[in-house]
Amino acid sequence: MSNEFAMNLVYLRGEKNLTQQQLGDAIGVSPSQISRYEAGQAMPRKTVMRKLADVLGVSVEQLSNPDMVNIVMDEPSPDGSDDTWEITVPKHLVSKIQASADEFGVSLEVMFVAQLERARLFWEEGVDPGLEKAIESVQRYHKSIE
Repeated sequence: MSNEFAMNLVYLRGEKNLTQQQLGDAIGVSPSQISRYEAGQAMPRKTVMRKLADVLGVSVEQLSNPDMVNIVMDEPSPDGSDDTWEITVPKHLVSKIQASADEFGVSLEVMFVAQLERARLFWEEGVDPGLEKAIESVQRYHKSIE
Protein backbone atom coordinates (compact mmCIF):
# COMPACT_ATOMS: atom_id res chain seq x y z
CA MET A 1 0.00 0.00 0.00
CA SER A 2 1.13 3.58 -0.60
CA ASN A 3 1.71 5.48 2.61
CA GLU A 4 2.30 8.64 0.55
CA PHE A 5 -1.13 8.25 -1.07
CA ALA A 6 -2.72 7.78 2.37
CA MET A 7 -1.08 10.90 3.83
CA ASN A 8 -1.98 12.90 0.73
CA LEU A 9 -5.61 11.79 0.93
CA VAL A 10 -5.83 12.85 4.59
CA TYR A 11 -4.29 16.20 3.73
CA LEU A 12 -6.50 16.88 0.72
CA ARG A 13 -9.66 15.86 2.57
CA GLY A 14 -8.68 18.26 5.34
CA GLU A 15 -8.07 21.05 2.82
CA LYS A 16 -11.65 20.59 1.59
CA ASN A 17 -12.89 20.42 5.19
CA LEU A 18 -14.65 17.13 4.54
CA THR A 19 -15.34 14.35 7.02
CA GLN A 20 -14.74 10.75 6.00
CA GLN A 21 -18.54 10.39 5.87
CA GLN A 22 -18.93 13.36 3.52
CA LEU A 23 -16.12 12.20 1.23
CA GLY A 24 -17.49 8.67 1.19
CA ASP A 25 -21.00 9.91 0.37
CA ALA A 26 -19.63 12.09 -2.44
CA ILE A 27 -17.89 9.18 -4.17
CA GLY A 28 -20.23 6.34 -3.20
CA VAL A 29 -18.14 4.38 -0.68
CA SER A 30 -18.50 3.88 3.06
CA PRO A 31 -16.64 6.08 5.54
CA SER A 32 -14.92 2.92 6.82
CA GLN A 33 -13.49 2.41 3.31
CA ILE A 34 -12.19 6.01 3.33
CA SER A 35 -10.62 5.20 6.70
CA ARG A 36 -8.87 2.16 5.18
CA TYR A 37 -7.53 4.31 2.33
CA GLU A 38 -6.23 6.89 4.82
CA ALA A 39 -4.64 4.23 7.01
CA GLY A 40 -2.79 2.81 4.01
CA GLN A 41 -4.68 -0.49 4.32
CA ALA A 42 -6.33 -0.32 0.90
CA MET A 43 -5.99 1.48 -2.43
CA PRO A 44 -9.02 2.63 -4.41
CA ARG A 45 -9.82 1.18 -7.79
CA LYS A 46 -9.35 3.40 -10.85
CA THR A 47 -13.01 4.47 -10.99
CA VAL A 48 -13.00 5.42 -7.30
CA MET A 49 -9.64 7.16 -7.72
CA ARG A 50 -11.16 9.35 -10.47
CA LYS A 51 -14.11 10.21 -8.22
CA LEU A 52 -11.78 11.04 -5.32
CA ALA A 53 -9.66 13.29 -7.52
CA ASP A 54 -12.75 15.10 -8.84
CA VAL A 55 -14.18 15.74 -5.37
CA LEU A 56 -10.81 16.82 -3.99
CA GLY A 57 -10.08 19.10 -6.95
CA VAL A 58 -6.85 17.46 -8.08
CA SER A 59 -5.76 15.25 -10.94
CA VAL A 60 -5.60 11.49 -10.49
CA GLU A 61 -1.82 11.79 -10.90
CA GLN A 62 -1.57 14.36 -8.08
CA LEU A 63 -3.71 12.18 -5.85
CA SER A 64 -2.09 8.83 -6.58
CA ASN A 65 1.53 9.94 -6.95
CA PRO A 66 1.93 12.99 -4.74
CA ASP A 67 5.12 14.97 -4.91
CA MET A 68 6.31 14.32 -1.34
CA VAL A 69 9.21 15.80 0.58
CA ASN A 70 10.96 14.52 3.69
CA ILE A 71 11.60 17.09 6.39
CA VAL A 72 14.29 16.12 8.89
CA MET A 73 14.69 18.19 12.03
CA ASP A 74 17.18 18.05 14.84
CA GLU A 75 15.26 19.17 17.89
CA PRO A 76 17.48 20.05 20.84
CA SER A 77 16.28 18.74 24.19
CA PRO A 78 16.67 20.45 27.58
CA ASP A 79 19.18 17.75 28.56
CA GLY A 80 21.48 18.82 25.73
CA SER A 81 20.83 15.86 23.44
CA ASP A 82 19.31 16.14 19.99
CA ASP A 83 16.18 14.31 18.93
CA THR A 84 16.07 13.81 15.18
CA TRP A 85 12.72 13.24 13.58
CA GLU A 86 11.50 12.98 10.05
CA ILE A 87 8.13 13.65 8.54
CA THR A 88 6.95 13.23 4.95
CA VAL A 89 4.55 15.84 3.61
CA PRO A 90 3.26 16.92 0.21
CA LYS A 91 5.58 19.41 -1.46
CA HIS A 92 2.76 21.92 -1.94
CA LEU A 93 2.23 21.94 1.84
CA VAL A 94 5.89 22.84 2.37
CA SER A 95 5.41 25.76 -0.04
CA LYS A 96 2.45 27.01 1.99
CA ILE A 97 4.36 26.71 5.27
CA GLN A 98 7.36 28.52 3.74
CA ALA A 99 5.08 31.35 2.58
CA SER A 100 3.72 31.69 6.13
CA ALA A 101 7.26 31.59 7.53
CA ASP A 102 8.30 34.37 5.15
CA GLU A 103 5.25 36.42 6.13
CA PHE A 104 6.11 36.14 9.85
CA GLY A 105 9.87 36.48 9.31
CA VAL A 106 10.77 33.11 10.82
CA SER A 107 12.47 29.97 9.53
CA LEU A 108 10.62 27.11 7.89
CA GLU A 109 11.52 24.95 10.89
CA VAL A 110 10.06 27.40 13.43
CA MET A 111 6.87 27.76 11.38
CA PHE A 112 6.52 24.02 10.93
CA VAL A 113 6.97 23.30 14.64
CA ALA A 114 4.63 26.18 15.54
CA GLN A 115 1.93 24.75 13.29
CA LEU A 116 2.41 21.31 14.86
CA GLU A 117 2.25 22.81 18.36
CA ARG A 118 -0.88 24.71 17.46
CA ALA A 119 -2.50 21.54 16.15
CA ARG A 120 -1.43 19.59 19.25
CA LEU A 121 -2.97 22.15 21.60
CA PHE A 122 -6.18 22.19 19.60
CA TRP A 123 -6.33 18.39 19.52
CA GLU A 124 -5.48 17.83 23.18
CA GLU A 125 -7.07 20.86 24.83
CA GLY A 126 -9.55 22.20 22.30
CA VAL A 127 -7.74 25.55 22.34
CA ASP A 128 -6.25 27.37 19.37
CA PRO A 129 -3.59 29.76 20.64
CA GLY A 130 -3.27 31.35 17.22
CA LEU A 131 -0.25 31.27 14.98
CA GLU A 132 1.59 34.23 16.52
CA LYS A 133 1.42 32.75 20.04
CA ALA A 134 2.52 29.33 18.75
CA ILE A 135 5.53 30.93 17.03
CA GLU A 136 6.42 32.83 20.21
CA SER A 137 6.18 29.60 22.21
CA VAL A 138 8.52 27.75 19.84
CA GLN A 139 11.00 30.63 19.85
CA ARG A 140 10.95 30.83 23.69
CA TYR A 141 11.56 27.08 23.88
CA HIS A 142 14.54 27.29 21.53
CA LYS A 143 16.04 30.19 23.49
CA SER A 144 15.58 28.34 26.81
CA ILE A 145 17.65 25.36 25.67
CA GLU A 146 20.43 27.29 23.92
